[in-house]
Amino acid sequence: MNEEYIIYNLVFPEHINEMNIGGYVFRRLPEYSKRHSKLMWLVNSSGAEFQTQIQTGSHQATASVLEIGTRKSLPWKEVDATKLTDICLILTIFTGRDVFALKKFLYEMNPTLISDHRVFNYGGILRCSIPYEEEYYNEDTLQRLTTKEKVSDEYYFVNHRDIGFQKGINKVIKLIRSREWRKKYNNGYFLLLFNQALSRMDIEPQFLLCWIIWEHLFAVLRGKDYDEEQLENIEGKVKIAYLITSHFGINLNSNSHKEIRRIAKARNKLMHYGQKPANIDYKEMDLFIRATECLVCKILDLNPSNLFNTNEKLTEFLKLRI
Repeated sequence: MNEEYIIYNLVFPEHINEMNIGGYVFRRLPEYSKRHSKLMWLVNSSGAEFQTQIQTGSHQATASVLEIGTRKSLPWKEVDATKLTDICLILTIFTGRDVFALKKFLYEMNPTLISDHRVFNYGGILRCSIPYEEEYYNEDTLQRLTTKEKVSDEYYFVNHRDIGFQKGINKVIKLIRSREWRKKYNNGYFLLLFNQALSRMDIEPQFLLCWIIWEHLFAVLRGKDYDEEQLENIEGKVKIAYLITSHFGINLNSNSHKEIRRIAKARNKLMHYGQKPANIDYKEMDLFIRATECLVCKILDLNPSNLFNTNEKLTEFLKLRI
């Protein structure tokens, strides 16, 4: 018998009451609007389905889902992890909140939750990289409009919602479960690292965690070309340059390599001395983290959003215009 789980911190697209993701049907809880209002919000807003007010907030149960027992694809250490665990991680990195599942009977015991409920500092590029797709609906029933209803209602186009998010997440889930992708990217272990890197923290450790992701991906993609000792002796600047060329399609020049060498040295000093060195500024750290978001998007077969002008900033940093 399928067991019911309660999902925490999942924010649905507006006017979407349920989402079928990888065969798991996530449904809003009856108290969704109230729970939505108690999450952490960083802006005051109105005019959407629900208004928000700036507040610290807390963990909130927002959805339910039945565990159907499909096997996991990501390399979790937890023996009871399933495809639902994979989906929660993907939802986490694409919504900027820690989305997790708890068995209903445990939820009813009002457990102490030790994970961080706060909105992530980063991850916005991923969310905006999923194409928006409109669907028009009946505002009374929330059901999709039929062709006949569209003809009879001259204002049908006023009420629309985004069904692209669900489709985009499903494409990502399908991709990371494919044999070819799992073989190429070591079963997607970098996604577990990326989830850690997105959590709210100071920028210095966030920068270091992202650097680890780049080095890990280099080892995954090029590890067969070297033995373990050779791989460990390859300088970080070489690994970063390789991924920029292979995944961003950028042809680096001598000035580009100098800049990469500079931040590699800064990373080493930060790692060994624990304090930001003078030869790197916080804007460059921020750019590297954003570039990591773009790298993950590309690996997940998405076209990275340029929401934060990352393309222009990366071009300027790499001195490609000189």
